[in-house]
Amino acid sequence: ARLLRAAGYLVTTEYYINNVGNQIAKMGESVWCWLRDDAARSQARALWQAGDPVPFPAGFPADFPEDGYRGAYIADIAETLKARTDLHLGLTLASWHDDAAWSAAEPESRGGRGDDRAVARASWQAMMERIREDLGLLDIRFDAFYSERVLHGLDPDPATGQLADRVSDCVQRLERVGWVRRGEGEDAGALLFCGSSEAMPKAFRDSKDRVAIRSDGRPTYFAADIAYHDDKLARGCDALIDVLGADHHGYVPRLQGVLHALGDLRRSEGDLHAARWSGERLEVLLMQMVALLRDGQPVSMGKRSGEFVTLRDVIDEVSTAEPGSGRDAVRFLFLTRKSDAQLDFDLQLAARTSMDNPVYYVQYAHARLCSVLERAATAGVVAEGAPGLDPLRSDDERDLALILAMWPETVARSALSREPHQLAFFALDLAKALHGWYSRGKSAEARVISDDAATSKARVQLAAAARTVLANALALLGVRAHQRMIDLGPSEGGAAIDASGGADDSSLGAAKA
Repeated sequence: ARLLRAAGYLVTTEYYINNVGNQIAKMGESVWCWLRDDAARSQARALWQAGDPVPFPAGFPADFPEDGYRGAYIADIAETLKARTDLHLGLTLASWHDDAAWSAAEPESRGGRGDDRAVARASWQAMMERIREDLGLLDIRFDAFYSERVLHGLDPDPATGQLADRVSDCVQRLERVGWVRRGEGEDAGALLFCGSSEAMPKAFRDSKDRVAIRSDGRPTYFAADIAYHDDKLARGCDALIDVLGADHHGYVPRLQGVLHALGDLRRSEGDLHAARWSGERLEVLLMQMVALLRDGQPVSMGKRSGEFVTLRDVIDEVSTAEPGSGRDAVRFLFLTRKSDAQLDFDLQLAARTSMDNPVYYVQYAHARLCSVLERAATAGVVAEGAPGLDPLRSDDERDLALILAMWPETVARSALSREPHQLAFFALDLAKALHGWYSRGKSAEARVISDDAATSKARVQLAAAARTVLANALALLGVRAHQRMIDLGPSEGGAAIDASGGADDSSLGAAKA
């Protein structure tokens, strides 16, 4: 989003909350079990906090489901909810699966449906608070959070205050124009989206028609996605960019086919903006899972396993004495790969304050430039007035200037291709050129500050331009541009700019005097 905004686009970011369906019911059941067994919860949390595993089923409540969520975070959520008096009545019920009893105890649960019980709602809300906090630690801000419950008419629309089952409505309207049909045989009683129809463009055509509404009347996740994409375009968006897991690869043309069908529907309804509903308006960025390594071994990330690795866990582990270092390392290293490329995130490497850590390498280049410019100013050489760059004749200076000149094109190209990793590569290339220029500047003829005033000013202007571009690149990556860095040890790359701004700046020449 930062990149697109920098390229001139008007962007709104939205987090879609999947808070309807069986997985929410299963999460609610898992928390409900922990809430009903204080002793088991206390013992398990103590083991987890000590870094020890909790065996299943021996260490879990007696009625904990085989396919429940087994992570420590579920027991933690139960601990935060134990004082909620509105959940106490549900805790007295004998079984999670007795819908009639739940309906009597909680009439607002719409027949006792598992995903609409108070403990299930409280569970996903508590989880969303954790997610928001973790995203905040990484400086990820969403303009809006959209609840799937609104689409199903379970919660009122924030804009209108009204309840409306948009999922059923959207499917019924598509049925009227022939894009949804009644099922037959094993699909009897169900409603299917006609994605395999000959009327569907080949690029979006599915291998078979997909169930939108089950035979028992329950909508599928696919049906909710149909309504959600219709809603987003109805809000006036010109283009949609979905971010999905790599395992949704086959889902992409299916969603584009949905938008094509919705365009037909809108045209039949006389919508003047029907052209907005088109498969070409939807882009999908597929995200690969990140493989965490610790001591060279993979770290388990199963969402139902005992070890659930959150962004907070990763940020905490790679943080150093430098404030905010964990966030910077995670953001930068995550952005050194294309979204659909596998990333092995080395926790040890990310925590190093040394030149083999890519984010440190780039931030250190910016800190060096700050030191150069600060000491040049002390010597009375400033980057003001019209640039006079003729004295810049060395290969290092020419190469650095050429890299800087590529910055506007890099931003535009990265935005058009939706590839922010190009910014990270640019920052690394620029940092490499800067470190080389800085090191070779220790020779008498290449010093930034010399007896030649024109050359000194030209080199200071080059350093100032490089600092501006590098700071802009780091800003688009969401990484801080340091003016000073924690000192590197002698075995980790030599002298460095320390907390007080000191440096081995023999490349500055007269500025040391």
